[in-house]
Amino acid sequence: MMRPSLSFLLTATTFTRLLRTTSPLSPPLTVSSLYSSLTQPPPPVSAPEWHLSLRHLISSHTSIPFHLVPTSSHPLPSLGLNFHSDVERLRSGVPVQYVLGAWDFHCLSDIICREPVLVPRPETEELVDWSLSSLLPDDTVLDVGTGTGCIGISLLCSSPSLKVYGVEPGDKARLLTMDNVKRFKPEFERGGRYMGVVGDTAEGVLGRLRKGEMSELRDVDVVVSNPPYIPTEVWKGLEATVKDHEDRAALDGGKDGLDVLLDVIRIGEEVGARAVYIEGDD
Repeated sequence: MMRPSLSFLLTATTFTRLLRTTSPLSPPLTVSSLYSSLTQPPPPVSAPEWHLSLRHLISSHTSIPFHLVPTSSHPLPSLGLNFHSDVERLRSGVPVQYVLGAWDFHCLSDIICREPVLVPRPETEELVDWSLSSLLPDDTVLDVGTGTGCIGISLLCSSPSLKVYGVEPGDKARLLTMDNVKRFKPEFERGGRYMGVVGDTAEGVLGRLRKGEMSELRDVDVVVSNPPYIPTEVWKGLEATVKDHEDRAALDGGKDGLDVLLDVIRIGEEVGARAVYIEGDD
């Protein structure tokens, strides 16, 4: 039988010690006491990130709402080894979205997340809202760099008569997009259609369009994209929780951060899109 790693034993020790200090006459362990026992952040995780991730993790395992975890007097349920394993992954710097395997985004509950595909972020929800502000019924949308598929699927769920095409060069991200399309299809099947994901880069799609190929994209009305826009030197200094786990190709936009972003704009020009919405730094 394999011996547990030392790091796992150390992780389990805090919770075990908490259990042992409770006598039959002591008040029952609560969700908030568990949270308090684990709030010391481990390197390389920053304190704010650790506290938020821990609250999400405990909420997932106990069904206590995220915002109530630090103060909840609800008796602690049996958590088992899965909880300890998840805490250990958080301690090692794995983003909480990968630990939980799902994340809420815009109008989507529990969109599937898998490493190393870029995790959905709040600023991308703003991109969805900006796009929705100009979309018309029956518009055709092109999502360049689909990742989890969160942008295109959110647009479909919010405006169910759209038609959405995706472009994604990464095999793992492309598969994840289609897994999420299948997961949420009942929510937009009243008329909206996700037409599939092209396995290519923005540069590759642009080249094919200029050669007269990909005629199906000539009807695109709006282009949306969360491209890699972080300059290479800035990417090198990102926190390990991001740099060591999320796909560099989805983050690193080249020397000035514009390598892919400019190609997305050119795609919009090439297909005659009415609008192009891109996430990026100011």
